[in-house]
Amino acid sequence: MCGRYTLAGTNPSQLRARWPLGERLELRQRFNVAPGDDVPAVLRAGEEPAAPAGALLRWGLVPFWASDPKQLGVKTINARAETIAERPAYRDAFERRRCLILADGFYEWSGGVPHWITREDGEPFAFAGLWASWRPQGASRDVEPLRSCSIVTTAAAGPVRSLHDRMPVILAGA
Repeated sequence: MCGRYTLAGTNPSQLRARWPLGERLELRQRFNVAPGDDVPAVLRAGEEPAAPAGALLRWGLVPFWASDPKQLGVKTINARAETIAERPAYRDAFERRRCLILADGFYEWSGGVPHWITREDGEPFAFAGLWASWRPQGASRDVEPLRSCSIVTTAAAGPVRSLHDRMPVILAGA
């Protein structure tokens, strides 16, 4: 988990009313969000505490110390909640850069059959996430950073448990 998810049944104005995304962030229906895609998130950018704001982040965390964004991105789409404080790829993001990743469903496969997991009321929700900012080594501050993210996962609960042993951390009330 989680290798694909959706943000398909919610219109952008509904998302903007619920989360501080701003008007400039591009939001569109997505039936098959995949690793490497840009995904809508809510984060606090900068070193000083800042107001939450919407951002598009590439799904697949690239830590600031990576030599090449292709080195880790696909391997770091998910971060196990039990180990994020110790794992080098996630440690800095866990301490300083947490975010909400917006969704309205996610897929789990069982016997080659996809199962779409949603809230009973169809409302959108937020995955717990981590984000990072990466620039090529030696690049000046003028170079736009690659901002990327990872979805935090935990042991599966409820009906998901019969499909997979892991699931995304879904934040209630977020």
